[in-house]
Amino acid sequence: MLISSLEGVDKIVKRLNTSEKINYIRQYACLIHRLFYVQLRESQWKYYYDIGMQENIWFSLVSKKLAAMNSMHHTYGCSKTLIVQRLTTLQRQLQEASQALQEFGNPPLPQCLSEMKPSLDFTTMSAMVTAVVGKGQHKLKQQCEYNKKILKIDSTDHRLVQYVYDLKPNKQQIRSIRNI
Repeated sequence: MLISSLEGVDKIVKRLNTSEKINYIRQYACLIHRLFYVQLRESQWKYYYDIGMQENIWFSLVSKKLAAMNSMHHTYGCSKTLIVQRLTTLQRQLQEASQALQEFGNPPLPQCLSEMKPSLDFTTMSAMVTAVVGKGQHKLKQQCEYNKKILKIDSTDHRLVQYVYDLKPNKQQIRSIRNI
């Protein structure tokens, strides 16, 4: 995967033949992964907050009986307070991950990497590792998008079911509704 991330990388990868070189790049990849992961989580929770503000779909609860009758979960969403707490935590984690990444990149490359032929500078290494980590998080991004869609669908289901039962339908109407 590293070889396909950028052009000309195959020559560099072949020279990553010591545990010191591999461990340095692995540490950097872990830091990049952490940063991207926290950014992804923050994006997801911001979406939850934004959708909650726009559509007022905070934590919702319908009775378990009503949920079972309509084949849905009896809860969905999160409270506004919980979302704000998560966003605060994620912003702190994002700051910590950014700082750790910056501190890792401040000292010069270890001698074993800087003396490679062809040479490997931090910018090239960073581009390679960032590309690999980005590709590796593809499924996480898909899961995040899926979760966003499910939140929207669940909120719509809950809202519609609640509207129907607020109209006080009789048993005949309820049977008809279930058949739809």
